[in-house]
Order: sequence, then structure tokens, then C-alpha cells
Amino acid sequence: MALTHYIDVVQCLHGKISKKHGKTIFCKRKASGRCYTQLREGRSTAPSADELAQRNKFKVCVQAAATRLQDPTKMSGDIAKFKAQEKYTTLRGYLAARAFRNYDDSTQTVVWDD
Repeated sequence: MALTHYIDVVQCLHGKISKKHGKTIFCKRKASGRCYTQLREGRSTAPSADELAQRNKFKVCVQAAATRLQDPTKMSGDIAKFKAQEKYTTLRGYLAARAFRNYDDSTQTVVWDD
């Protein structure tokens, strides 16, 4: 479950957030310290072919990492490689990054390097 941080009621807001103030929600961002974030209106143009390809690549890589997490035969090797590195904090994130690096554009699949 998500951790909720309650903030005080905003008495006033100075400065211009954007041209459209209709979709502004208020929350606490721990990393930046800001107390608001804004949701803009949806995009007016269709996604380009490059954007669609990137979305598909991300989808395939996340699904491959999730499938790899469920495979007990590969789990011990993955955990050993995960513990040997320091960049990623979760095993799922580590596997997703490995899948992204091992993505084959021609077949649109992930080829694991075991």
C-alpha cells in the first residue's frame, strides 16, 4: 500500500503554474520538496512510430522480467548477479534493465545472456 503524507491546506499559491490551471492536484514530492504537481491535458497529436516502438520495447522488457522472476531455475543465478552489483535496489528493476539491454530489435524479443 502507498505511504500517504498529509500536507497543510494551501492558503495561497503564487506564480504561474501553467496556462491551464484546471488540472492541478496538490501533493508532497519527497525528492524535490515541492508541494504540488500538475496533470496537463492529454496530447493533441498521435504518437509517432518511434514512440510506439519504444512503448512496445518497454512492454516486452517488463513482461520478460516478470516472467524471469517466476522461473525458479534461473532465480539463483539472477540473485547472485543482483547481489554482485550496486546500481539497482530491487531484483525486478535489475532484471528489467538487463532485459532492456538484451532486447533484439529485429525479433522484438528479449534474448537473455545466461
